Amino acid sequence: MPEGTEAVFTFWNGMDLWTQIHILEICSRCKSLDSLTVFRDQDWRRHSDILKQLQEFGDFSWKHHRTIKTSMQGSGERKTAWVFFRD
Repeated sequence: MPEGTEAVFTFWNGMDLWTQIHILEICSRCKSLDSLTVFRDQDWRRHSDILKQLQEFGDFSWKHHRTIKTSMQGSGERKTAWVFFRD
């Protein structure tokens, strides 16, 4: 990631699990990253699953900040997003 990146938003529906894990690894190793928003999908059912994966990669501690319920414009499909902050 470019130096100075402070926030990342992921909407990875359709990406395979290993790609998603790689994205989390890149995020956890980025020292300037302060926050991360991840959308729930079939591979990540609880925010604690994301936290566990983030902790495995980095020297930094992450905390779940909030859960946001959303719906897609047009289709009305409901989604859940989790916001994490670096501790």
